[in-house]
Amino acid sequence: MWRIGLFLLFAASAIATATSAGAVDIFGPDQVADEGGEALNCTIKPLRVVEVSSPMRGIAAKVLVSPGEVVKTGDPLVQLDADMTEADMRLSAARAEADAALKAAIVKRDGLERKKARLEEAVAAQAVSLAEYEAAALDLDMAKAAVESEQQQLRLAELDHAKAVLAVEKSLIRSPVAGVIGEDLIDPGESVERAALATIYVNKPLRVEVFVPAPRLRRLLERSSFSIYVDDTAGNAIPVSLDYVSQAVDLASNTVSVFFTLTETGIRPGSPCMFNDINTPAAESHRRVPGNRRGSLLTSARGNVFAIKKDLTR
Repeated sequence: MWRIGLFLLFAASAIATATSAGAVDIFGPDQVADEGGEALNCTIKPLRVVEVSSPMRGIAAKVLVSPGEVVKTGDPLVQLDADMTEADMRLSAARAEADAALKAAIVKRDGLERKKARLEEAVAAQAVSLAEYEAAALDLDMAKAAVESEQQQLRLAELDHAKAVLAVEKSLIRSPVAGVIGEDLIDPGESVERAALATIYVNKPLRVEVFVPAPRLRRLLERSSFSIYVDDTAGNAIPVSLDYVSQAVDLASNTVSVFFTLTETGIRPGSPCMFNDINTPAAESHRRVPGNRRGSLLTSARGNVFAIKKDLTR
C-alpha cells in the first residue's frame, strides 16, 4: 500500500514540474508572464463616448456629418429648423428699439417738473392753494415712475432679443469634443427630443481596461512602465500609461479593472489585446519556454512516472 502512495506522490511532482516549466507563451518564447503565470486579458475602448443632445426643442432640418467622419471641437453637426426662432428674434429686436413710449414719458415728466416749480413760487406768493401744489407734486412723482417703468420694459426687451439671438445660434448644434461620429445619428425631420442627436467616440487617446486578479494587483501597480500587445501590430509591445484603478472588485471573477491610456495611432477600439505583465521581480522565475520544449518535458515526466510504476510492481 505504501508503494502505491509513493507512486502517486512522485507522479504528481513530475507532472507539476513539467507543466510549470513547459507552459507556452502566446507572445513567443523570449517573453515573460507575470507572477500568476498567465497573460492578462484587456480591452481597448474609446476614451469617452459622448452622446450629443440639443439644448432646445425642435426638428432636425439638416444633418451635416456622416458616420465615421472625424470632427473637431466646434464643428457643426445638425442644423435645427429655426424659422420660428428667427421670427422671434426679429420681433424682439423691434421691441428693443421701440422707445416711443419712453420718450413720451420723459416729455411728460419734464413738463410736470416745470409746473411744480411754477406752483412752488405761486404758493410762496399765496397766489394758489397748497392743495394745488401738492397735486402737481404727486403728478410729477407718477411721471417719474412711468419713465422708470418704460426704461425697465426696454431693458427686458433687449434681454428677450439677446435670448432670441442665442436660440438662433444654438439651433446649429456643434460638436463639444474632437472624435469620430458613430452610427447612431439623427435623420432630417426627426424630433430632437430623442435620446441623442449624435454619438461621438473620443479615440485620442484610447482607453485600455485590464482585468487584474485581485491578489496580483499590488505587484502590478509597483511597476514603473506598462505595455500591451495588440493583434494587428505584428507582435510589438506598445507602451501604455496608468490612468486609474477601479475602486470595486468584481466578485464573480475576483478581478479589479485597471485603466490605462494608449496614445499609439492606427489602433481601433475593439482590437484584441493582451496585457504584457513583464519586468516584475517574480517574473524572471516564471520565464516560459517554446512549445517543443514543453512536449519534451511532458514526455520526460511521463517516462519517470512509468519507471516508478514499473519499479513498484516488481
